[in-house]
Amino acid sequence: DINLFVGCRRLADLAHDVVPDWTSDEDFAVFGVVASETDDYPIGAARMRWSSSALAREDAKIAEYEVAVSEQVLEACRNVLARFTSAGSSGPDA
Repeated sequence: DINLFVGCRRLADLAHDVVPDWTSDEDFAVFGVVASETDDYPIGAARMRWSSSALAREDAKIAEYEVAVSEQVLEACRNVLARFTSAGSSGPDA
């Protein structure tokens, strides 16, 4: 399992290598927007530098935002998997 926001950041970083213009790619734009909008969230090792009260406040924001974007992110993930699995396939649909 990978954190939704960490996954978006990783996919946004890869976008430059796999699509001509991530900003006009419907799926990779989702990853880029979410990555940008969550830059300030304490995720991963950054959490160790935050106070417990600040983490509690930010965790509430994180949970709310995750609910708001999770379905859109998962749909973009499914689309990317379908696109790139088909592209590398040697089956009849390739």
